[in-house]
Amino acid sequence: MLRNLLLTIGLSAGVLSTSAIADTRPQLSGTAFFVNGDGWAVTNAHVLEECSRVTAPGIGEASDWITDRQNDLAAVKFETGSNSRTFLALRDTPPRLGDDIAALGYPLHGILSDSIKITTGIINSLVGIDNDTRYLQISTALQPGNSGGPVVDRSGQVVGVATSVLGSSFVETTGILPQNVNFAVRSHVVEIFLQSHGVQYRKGELTTGTLSTVELAERTSNAVVQILCYEDKPVATNSKETSQAMAAPSATWGSPASAILYEERTSTLAAAATPGSVTWSVAQQTLTGTKSFEPAIQADVTIPASRMELRMTINRNNDGSLPASHIVEFLFPTSDKLEDRAVLSVIALSLKHTEQDAGQRLSGTTAKAADGFFLMALNDLHRSTNLQLLERQTWLDIPITYHSGRRALITLEKGSSGSQVFEEVIKAWRR
Repeated sequence: MLRNLLLTIGLSAGVLSTSAIADTRPQLSGTAFFVNGDGWAVTNAHVLEECSRVTAPGIGEASDWITDRQNDLAAVKFETGSNSRTFLALRDTPPRLGDDIAALGYPLHGILSDSIKITTGIINSLVGIDNDTRYLQISTALQPGNSGGPVVDRSGQVVGVATSVLGSSFVETTGILPQNVNFAVRSHVVEIFLQSHGVQYRKGELTTGTLSTVELAERTSNAVVQILCYEDKPVATNSKETSQAMAAPSATWGSPASAILYEERTSTLAAAATPGSVTWSVAQQTLTGTKSFEPAIQADVTIPASRMELRMTINRNNDGSLPASHIVEFLFPTSDKLEDRAVLSVIALSLKHTEQDAGQRLSGTTAKAADGFFLMALNDLHRSTNLQLLERQTWLDIPITYHSGRRALITLEKGSSGSQVFEEVIKAWRR
């Protein structure tokens, strides 16, 4: 329930208008920050929710953008005007409770000045609302228009992306007036998003240096830009509902389900079964060559004791040049940091009715796309059988091998939340 009380912090640029008109003013504004020298900037998906055109003052119009509604992330591409901008590095080490941070952005467009703003605070909690590990809770004050802006540590490295606050719905429901309860998407979630779309980024080097707020602003502000969203249709701007972007980041379906990492015994290591969790969700994937979206099945797996993470996404293939019905992506974002568990290959994907069953493999071919990133193309000739297995079975097996030669098996339970996700997405695929 609490997740529905979050308020994402985009602001309509027409907040001061009192008539429903179609003009050249932006309907929504937010913040973005460059992550490479090729013109790619990160922001929130909800900032671009209804955009037909996106611009950044002093830079120009975006040529393309990609979004991940589930994690409220987006990347915007600017072909020109960005070469004078620096870019920010993602922090390579985990954030710590109490870390000093700062948020940069362009809040309250049309009310405050057009210049960049910086606010400081700390990391209040390493998890978000409903114990969501994708988010940080921060004390840094956020206002409408801060959406998509970087949250940086005292060395100027990105620890998160400003996304939401506890809004008026929380007050109306609970009678509690929260103060400075704000949230940011963790940088490692940003890293997964960029990796999955082939957008280059840089990780920051370990540093013990601490910048003053003045020095921090000087180092980071050139990489931060304002994002203006334009719609083709007239927008009514005489109500509170149209002045603020109220949709919270897409919620996952229920509680996390069980995940287990099984590792074989070797001459030096004992066999192990390490518990973890998997969160199932409906992701929105961009159709090739368009800005339209189609639902996909997404699993975010965490095995804390082994420091292993996996994001698995099952998409319907819409690329006619590939002889496959569906594409399964396996992304291990921490693989390069785990010497003993660096993943060399993904063998297959199997479905089964109970945890103890042997399982039946989906018909398809797996291949390594990059370090820690693997693809499986499902055989179009066995589309019906593969879909029946995905739909009817309740456990999944992912056999893998490490660079050390040790074999392992990641076992995932659908649970009630996963079953709903599979049912919903497969039903949409069949329409």
